Amino acid sequence: MLKKIFLIVIHIVLVVTFIKLFLGLNQNFEISDILGKNNAEVIEYNKYRKKYDDERMLYFIVTADKNKVLKVNDYLTNSLLVISGLKTVTSINRLQFLNYIKKDNRVFLKRFYKNGKLSEKGSKLLKEEDLFKNSYVSSDEKSILTSLMLIENISNKELNDTILDLKELQKRIKKDFNVEVYLLGSKLASFYFNKELRDQQLVISPISFLIIGIILIYIFKSFSILILGFYYIGIVFLTSGIVIFYFKEGLSPYTNFSLFFIYVMATSDFIHFSHSYARTSGKLKERLKKSVQEVIVPCFYTTLTTTVAFLSLGLSDIEVIRDFGVYSSIGIFLSFLTNFYFLPFVLKSFNININVESPPFLSFLEKNYIKHLKMFKWPFYLFFCLALIIFSVVIKDLNFDDNLYDKFVKSHDMTKSVYQFHKKFNFTGSIDLIRSTKNDQFLDLNYEKTLNEFLEEVEALPNVTLTRNLPKFLSYARKEMKSSPEKSFQKDYELQHIFDLMKRKKLLNSVYNPTYGEEKITINIQSLHSNQLKKTLRSINNLIKKYKLSFKLTGFAPIRLKVLNSIIDGFLINFLGTYIIIFLIFVFIFKSLIWAMIGMIPNTLPLVFLLSLLSINQTPVEDSLLLFLTAVIGISVDDTIHFLTEFKKNYKSNDIDEALKITFKKTYKALFTTTLIFIAIGPCYYISDLTLLHKMALLFNLGLILALVSDFYLLPNLLKKLKRNVHEA
Repeated sequence: MLKKIFLIVIHIVLVVTFIKLFLGLNQNFEISDILGKNNAEVIEYNKYRKKYDDERMLYFIVTADKNKVLKVNDYLTNSLLVISGLKTVTSINRLQFLNYIKKDNRVFLKRFYKNGKLSEKGSKLLKEEDLFKNSYVSSDEKSILTSLMLIENISNKELNDTILDLKELQKRIKKDFNVEVYLLGSKLASFYFNKELRDQQLVISPISFLIIGIILIYIFKSFSILILGFYYIGIVFLTSGIVIFYFKEGLSPYTNFSLFFIYVMATSDFIHFSHSYARTSGKLKERLKKSVQEVIVPCFYTTLTTTVAFLSLGLSDIEVIRDFGVYSSIGIFLSFLTNFYFLPFVLKSFNININVESPPFLSFLEKNYIKHLKMFKWPFYLFFCLALIIFSVVIKDLNFDDNLYDKFVKSHDMTKSVYQFHKKFNFTGSIDLIRSTKNDQFLDLNYEKTLNEFLEEVEALPNVTLTRNLPKFLSYARKEMKSSPEKSFQKDYELQHIFDLMKRKKLLNSVYNPTYGEEKITINIQSLHSNQLKKTLRSINNLIKKYKLSFKLTGFAPIRLKVLNSIIDGFLINFLGTYIIIFLIFVFIFKSLIWAMIGMIPNTLPLVFLLSLLSINQTPVEDSLLLFLTAVIGISVDDTIHFLTEFKKNYKSNDIDEALKITFKKTYKALFTTTLIFIAIGPCYYISDLTLLHKMALLFNLGLILALVSDFYLLPNLLKKLKRNVHEA
């Protein structure tokens, strides 16, 4: 009775703790969180954010005919002013330009937009003046760009509420005015990305649970095993979630992937336990004892292999890689303990003896296994050799690339917005250049000429559309005053006066910060694809050196590129380390280099095949895809361990063909069931609007199928080929 009460209390504590921690999660995951708060680059970036923070920028585009677009934009900007999460709203109906009246020698500011229309001079400036051209109104005059700045230190709740308000406003304008309205920004992209990951947990996970249930009932012909399976996976999910939520106080995309991987491994362990339990009979305690004894050793080896391999990622300098490795390892170990110790304890405490059988399943494969081995021997050898040859040729073309905005299906609002921003204003992001200056040194005429030459070369770069900079303001002011380009703002009284006016009216805030004494250049770029961004940044750095300027590259795009490069480089190094560790564990498990090398071959084939496929198809390899390649290795290694452990036991007292036949008979149901489940739940991820999840599902399924077939048909033929070496080992 005490055991039952103890277990009930434990379950209540787990559920209450999980809910409490979940409700207190901080979902405001930021790019700087990836490297860690103490990283030097993050510290530098956070200094920049306190002053400027382009990550807080959002943009609206309104597209309609010329007569209508101004009216709609007027409604948009007025509506934006009442949204509490916004600090500033910048659009043509709030902008001013310089107006110089020569006869009175008077300069004052005048609005571009008044009484529901653009002024004649304002319209001309928007078309012809470099400072304004293509910055607020598109070249065809049918689209208007409005820039928004979120409030400083915006909380996660405030951010979500603000974005929902903006989306509601977007929807209302579309409906009421029958026009096109698009919204873009890095915070918005992160909002959509995190939303899709949450939907994965709230929508896709229940559907995948349903599919697992259907397969369990089909395989075991028992509703009891279905309930037990859901209970077990639920306990693993609760305990792993509690650990992650408690220590991380939030759920990032990477810890979210950890939960997925833990869920995969837990399902695999449960399937092996269930098939073993189904083969036994008798009283409950005897059945549990036999079932555990039969599969605990290979399952411990698989847990050991995967746990140690993922713990090696904890040595990474990148915080998210450490988190992924450490929390995946903890969850996998917890699932092992739950499966072989906690679950039997619960069943014994409540005296639950599940009536489950192991009915015939793919019996034709079992009957003809040795025949199939001979039949597929050379095709598999040839396929493996061909895959290696293709891999060695195409691996150099593997495209490691990422784009924050290029993660959604074509029908998604974000994808449509990116297309329209590129089409109408030819930009989707920006880079900032910052330079400290004292006593208005930037007004020096020689410096101004040098900077203009530098900017001319910058604007000629393939990925650059335009720049916003101080020399453009100075040039515009000279034109308005009908002043010579050779006149200096430091020496000419009239130019000094007009500069002071612009500074006083905060017209220069986007290019000059008097508080910090910094000059700022904003470079609009066409694409945020990491490869193109890398080339652009390299070119700009070279130009800075060429002109001996002291600008620093900063902003959201550069820091994100550094983060992604760090993640990819870190994963590649740690992935190689993980592979070596798996090999060493194989040596430890099988006490033989020969067995370890043979065991690694079927695990190498899926990896080689998938990387070759990605390279041939020129599919960009994102950091998250590397996570899933790791998952494929983890599962395929587990299948190999189960097969080889059983084979080694049977080979002691049988010839090699008989040992293989017995091994296949004892392992194929569990391994096939596991793979069948993961293949069946793969299409669920196509419900999501994240193309990343589509790629992951496809690669995961292809990898698992190839890994399973390799373990059943390539691995045994290698064992037969090296029979003498295997026997001696």
